This record gives sequence, structure tokens and C-alpha cells, in this order.
Amino acid sequence: MKIAVIGGGAAGFMAAITAKETNPKNNVIIFEKTDKVLVKVKELTGSDKVTLEPKIDESIIGGFILRIGDLEYNASISNSLAKIKREFSKSI
Repeated sequence: MKIAVIGGGAAGFMAAITAKETNPKNNVIIFEKTDKVLVKVKELTGSDKVTLEPKIDESIIGGFILRIGDLEYNASISNSLAKIKREFSKSI
């Protein structure tokens, strides 16, 4: 099956990953205005030879976590909720 994911940022990226993992025979194409994630990974690594290895972790609720060696960029909903919880805890 051919599947096109148009935009959606991190959510669109996760939808594409889910579609591919659900059925590896799916041909999934992501149409995004910019390749923000890939560009950022190339910038962080200093390399044009970058391969993203997608994995699904339902515990993050949504978004994504990008790990490069010891560096982690956490753009997950669970991380955002944890930050809010910490801020509320500080104010009590």
C-alpha cells in the first residue's frame, strides 16, 4: 500500500513510523515543508551521512526523542507533562 503523510511535524513523523511498522510492505512517504529533524541531526553530528532509526515507545504519549550518542533531544509529550509537574511542585 502507498501511504503519503503530509506535514504534521513530529506527529506526522510518528504516523509514518506507525504505518511502516504496522505493515513493513507499506510504501510510506513523508511530505514536509522542511526536513527539520534530519537537518538538526546533520547539524548536531556534523555529518551528511545520517540515518534515522525510528522506534515506537507508547510511554512518551506523542512527539519524539532523538538520541545521538550521549546527546538527547526530548520533544515528547510525557517530557512536557513532567516539566509542568516539576514546576507545580516547586510552587507548592
